[in-house]
Amino acid sequence: MQPLKYSQLGWVVPIILICILSYFPLFMHLEALPIRIWDEARLAVSACEMNLDHNFIVVHFDGKPEMWSTKPPLMIWVQTCFIKIFGVRELAIRLPSALAALLTILLIIIFSTKLLKDHWFGIIATLLLITSDGYVHHHGTRTGDYDSLLTLFTTSYCLAFYFFIESGKNKYFNLFYLGLTLAVLTKGVQGFFFLPSLFIYILTIKGKIVDIFRNKSLYINSLLFVCIIGSYYLIREHLNPGYINAVTENELGGRFLTSPEGHYHEFLFYFNQLIDLRFTDW
Repeated sequence: MQPLKYSQLGWVVPIILICILSYFPLFMHLEALPIRIWDEARLAVSACEMNLDHNFIVVHFDGKPEMWSTKPPLMIWVQTCFIKIFGVRELAIRLPSALAALLTILLIIIFSTKLLKDHWFGIIATLLLITSDGYVHHHGTRTGDYDSLLTLFTTSYCLAFYFFIESGKNKYFNLFYLGLTLAVLTKGVQGFFFLPSLFIYILTIKGKIVDIFRNKSLYINSLLFVCIIGSYYLIREHLNPGYINAVTENELGGRFLTSPEGHYHEFLFYFNQLIDLRFTDW
């Protein structure tokens, strides 16, 4: 067997290097700060209670069904698994977010190398991510919130959909639905965030939307998706009456369409956050 040429190995060293570099922003001193109040603390308490009561369907907080954070429990399931491995400590709560970020980085590099044939594009993109406060700070990769895991799955299904459109292979369509399912199980309706953009994308390609609607995988995967997601919500409602109404208030209306808890800001608040705080250096 002939040894691999440098051109075949040229992308391996940069990927190994970026994985080593990612240790510092993603994993180093991950337990240095105590659990932060609000979202991270609430998930941490729910994960600890799930570890004790072994109720993997109805999430609890302070001994009662959780009706304030009504997201599906995938993140809390993962945190509970890490509690069983590492014990009740900050590492168990935050490691799922850090690992999700590492997988997101690898996913972007694989996409860049496989489809764009340019590993440096992926490496530069990941360097921007792991050096941006908006990605690695609170509500990001270094705290036990939903967002890093959600980012992994939304990135996965967007890239899988692109691969499907470019190649026409149904295995990527299946991966798209898998990513979508996991995204919704992570943070509910926020998992659908990129679907309008993907729909606009396929409208720009002549005849592609017709091909998709002729593809039987669309209907099989859609049925599986509805069965999996619907089953969780219906079982949770059966065990925890009022849950679907709380979801409606939290995610489909109510506080979702208003400014609750004193969060009143100017129209360009989120845009200014990107410029002035979250991605300042870039």
